[in-house]
Amino acid sequence: MTPIEITYNTPMPIEITLLGVGTKGDKGIQGIPGATYDDTLIVTQLSDMVAQNAFNAKKYGAKGDNTIDDYVTISLALTDIGSTQAQLYFPRGQYKISTDITFPSNIEVVLPYGSSLVPDTGVVITINGLINAGEYKIFDGLGFIEGVFKNKQTFVKWFNIDDTLATDASIGLQKVVNICQNSKSEMVFSSNMAYKINNPLTINYGKNSDAEQTKSIIIHGNNSKIYPNIDGFALLINPLCSKENSANGWGISYIDIHDLPFDNYFGNLSGYTNSKAIKVGKIGYTMDGFQRSKIENILCLNFPESPFEFTNVRFLDLERIMTRGGPGLKFTTFESDGFCGDINIRNSDFVSPSGDKVLELYGYVASGAYGAIRGLHFDNCVFYGSDTSIVANTHVQIGDVWFDNCAWDVGVNAISMLATGDSQLFNIYFDTPYVSSYSGFGIKAQTSGSATAKNIKVNGGNVDVTGTESNIVILEVEEFSINNVTLSGGSGDSSIGCSGSQKVFITGCIARDTAKTNFVTIGDSSNFMITNNVTTKPINDYSGAVNKLVANNLIVT
Repeated sequence: MTPIEITYNTPMPIEITLLGVGTKGDKGIQGIPGATYDDTLIVTQLSDMVAQNAFNAKKYGAKGDNTIDDYVTISLALTDIGSTQAQLYFPRGQYKISTDITFPSNIEVVLPYGSSLVPDTGVVITINGLINAGEYKIFDGLGFIEGVFKNKQTFVKWFNIDDTLATDASIGLQKVVNICQNSKSEMVFSSNMAYKINNPLTINYGKNSDAEQTKSIIIHGNNSKIYPNIDGFALLINPLCSKENSANGWGISYIDIHDLPFDNYFGNLSGYTNSKAIKVGKIGYTMDGFQRSKIENILCLNFPESPFEFTNVRFLDLERIMTRGGPGLKFTTFESDGFCGDINIRNSDFVSPSGDKVLELYGYVASGAYGAIRGLHFDNCVFYGSDTSIVANTHVQIGDVWFDNCAWDVGVNAISMLATGDSQLFNIYFDTPYVSSYSGFGIKAQTSGSATAKNIKVNGGNVDVTGTESNIVILEVEEFSINNVTLSGGSGDSSIGCSGSQKVFITGCIARDTAKTNFVTIGDSSNFMITNNVTTKPINDYSGAVNKLVANNLIVT
């Protein structure tokens, strides 16, 4: 008879072509003497052919029927293998294990599709070597899987975790996180799965002693979605290095989390009002890195509180982050010598309803050294619906903050900056912004008490308002520059309102399509310059200042 070509993909990293000959009755396999179409025997013969040190669990009497306990027979195989580098192959079946068992690091556990290890309730299977399996379930039952895997990637699909939203997946997902962190293995979700979690997931970062392993992780979300049912954060990036040990470098590590959306459907259904997605950092601890950690391609839906919060974090890149409903990003510092910064936020957009804060930078320190939020760079971001709030509230420094090519389209005040007590705002730059406010001001900077605000710049772009508030408001500020900005829309007193300030420079601006009474209203200020602007409205200067320059302004009627 004509030979039939059969391609059989073995679990080993090779492909073998078998030639079946004869009739169904004799079931011969050409080239493998004595082999039949019986799966167990074929796999046994293949194992013998492809790897000199391959072992088959069923050769030792394992049944794989999920009824008879296979602990003893698997233990025999492990004893036979000893310290030899070898593969232990489990043909298709479910291998019930009723006693704790460990697969040592010299053994590669081979589990083809349809094969799984099933620990009984409370039983622990520890695997310290390589797992050879595809992206399908290989662990079942009510026991536990632990160990230090040698795999570059660990698939969430391997584990007995509900991905139908029917039951809580948080315990299973946390165990996968722990395995990946202990193994330095990448955590890989299958595409477009869904997981409901009733408890927060914790990812540890760094270490707090020389004896500890530095914790890090890479998570490939592959657009699987997390559905929290939690009155708090769903994912905690937890630094282990205390501030007093930061000089030892123990806070240096790395995370990379991408393509992992969060949907607060169940949290809203439960009526939770404090649901959030991701918190990075915590008070009293430090997060650092030689290379920037990454959080990318994250969508957060319908959270009532800021879905992202960052505290005491350095060297982080956020890219293609999206929030829908509720507040947006929040960066904070609350302790003496606390620092949050050196963070890039790129190509992201945030949508919040009116009354929430689409972006918040906030600090308050009661005593001691200043807390700081510094070195934030927003590039090509969109803020929609509610205000951006930058508040240094007592003993805090907020500075070195850049907004490049960003847009605000809001129903109330667009951007507010405030320093109180003895706080400091400095080096805050808006380069080519598009700001549109429907019922409030566009940009406002203000101080009170002994607080200061210096070197705030708006360069290029457009600031548009619809209501009666000024496009830009400057109150008790030491240095503020407005260069080449188009100011449009609104009614009321002026496009730019300034009081109690000094070193205010307004140059090269255009004020148009406005029902404002004045282009600039400036009072009780000194050391200012208003030059080379084009406007349809006059400048109302009642400052009484001597040291000023108001010149070359073209009023077009």
